[in-house]
Amino acid sequence: MSGFEIAGLVLGAIPLITKAFDDYRRVVASVQVWRHYEVEVSCLILNLNSEYYRLERICGKYLSSLDPGTDFDSMTSDPFGPLWKDEVVQRKIKARLESSYGKFQLVMEEFRKAINFIKDKLDLDAQWKVKWTEESKIKAEFKRASFVLQKSVYKDALESLQKNLSILDSMMKDDMDAEPQRQKRYKGRLVGLIRQTSGNIYYALRDSMPCKIDCRHQVHMDIAPDSEDATHELDDAEIIEKLGFQLAMTYHTNTSEVIPERPGQQIILEEVTVRASAPQVASLLEPTPATQSPSHPQRKAVSFASSRKTTVTTTYIKQPSTTAALTSTMSTLKLTAGAINLPRQVNMCEELRRSHENGISGTISHQNAGKSWNFTIYPKKTTETPNSRSVISLKQILENPPKTKMPFMAKIHLAKMISSSFLQLHQTPWLPNILTSQDVYFITDGSRPYPNLKQAFIKKELPGKFPKDRSMNIDARGLSSSPLLSLGILLLELELGTTIGKLRRPDEPSDADVVERLLEETPLDALGSGRYKSAVFRCVGGNYFRSTQDFNDENFRKAVYERVVAPLEADLEEFTL
Repeated sequence: MSGFEIAGLVLGAIPLITKAFDDYRRVVASVQVWRHYEVEVSCLILNLNSEYYRLERICGKYLSSLDPGTDFDSMTSDPFGPLWKDEVVQRKIKARLESSYGKFQLVMEEFRKAINFIKDKLDLDAQWKVKWTEESKIKAEFKRASFVLQKSVYKDALESLQKNLSILDSMMKDDMDAEPQRQKRYKGRLVGLIRQTSGNIYYALRDSMPCKIDCRHQVHMDIAPDSEDATHELDDAEIIEKLGFQLAMTYHTNTSEVIPERPGQQIILEEVTVRASAPQVASLLEPTPATQSPSHPQRKAVSFASSRKTTVTTTYIKQPSTTAALTSTMSTLKLTAGAINLPRQVNMCEELRRSHENGISGTISHQNAGKSWNFTIYPKKTTETPNSRSVISLKQILENPPKTKMPFMAKIHLAKMISSSFLQLHQTPWLPNILTSQDVYFITDGSRPYPNLKQAFIKKELPGKFPKDRSMNIDARGLSSSPLLSLGILLLELELGTTIGKLRRPDEPSDADVVERLLEETPLDALGSGRYKSAVFRCVGGNYFRSTQDFNDENFRKAVYERVVAPLEADLEEFTL
């Protein structure tokens, strides 16, 4: 019996035990010589009820912190039921308590011993009911009955319940107090896994587009991957399997070219979801020895935790770059021959050229030094036709804004999304250098003033080489400040509703000069509680971060998260309430 299941047992047993004591109290009240036991029995019932409500409060509060959607009322109404045995709950508790889980189990075992001791002394049957409820039967068992009704008999058991409930209460409180920091650590871990996975999706897409004709594919990736089902108690491989990346792909052709499959269309839009396919992280896969290119230095990386059924190794995968090879990590897993039948490998160029009533589906992969990342493509369900939609950049919206202002909450939500995605994508193939309003796109059907601002995309053109560096018009602080400066400029443009270029004065040669003036002139405090302005200032201020901004460095990403992303998250949470 698991620890948490014992908590349900205790919550179910105490009311039955108090009922048994109450039955005995009712009988002894009718026997003159035993009436002094009535006070002792009443005291026992009071003590047990007190411990019951303590345990109920502790369990309810802790379950709410684990999962706010937990129906604790249903659990308490059926304390011996299956909800107390739920494997997901057990797993979450074990992951949350970490090294304290063993102590939790010992405490629960002491609960079980104390409750069983009381049950045995009361001589309850298998259904926790009293065996003698009539006065004649109690008189026949006079010596035993008088012993059972003495409070001192249960002294040790009650003290054990009280002591261990105090230990449990303290343990649960400490764990809940530590949860915010634990979530911060998990977010850092999740960012690292998204960086790895999204980068390999890019290369898998590039490998799946062996275009033989003059065609261009623009791939727009949602900057906020679906990670709702990924939780910190999962290992790295399981988290990757639960990540979902939304892609919107366009196919551009020359106007002179005729496409028999889609006559008359020059721009075609297809939306899909991409996930790491199960075989990549399942126990059907066997590990591949790690290798590393000797020409590139080893970098700090995220190693995959071992899965439940397989040993995993860390492998460094070399990717091309203009300044240095990108180094990423992956628990490299190879398919056992014949272990599983994968969906068909797709040629994305050919798939986009065809007409698809049911959308694109299949698998894509990226091979590197005999190692593989495999991804499954699922069509995205939509009621709109592909040629009824188009993409529009944030820059286009800011330079030619609709008559109505961008909604207040949309700005805050978009600022949080963009800053989070910067951590996840900068120095990956999707965003190797700076981020500007020209890089952020939305899907629109043209029927409303603004597109769906809750879903933003970043665009890449395929097939193509790893993009060359783009420089910015920055000041003497040097190129090393350009990544965060670009983010600060984008956040500032979003709040002002226009671009820096339109606000530049003739005597301002650099973007940093324009930003510095605007931060002095513009009351950004109107958007949030001053946190928005603080986040922008930290991006453009040279004293908040080191001169070398390496987003492959986990410690640097953590600093950016705490000083830029977290304040924007706080704004969003505050105004959502």
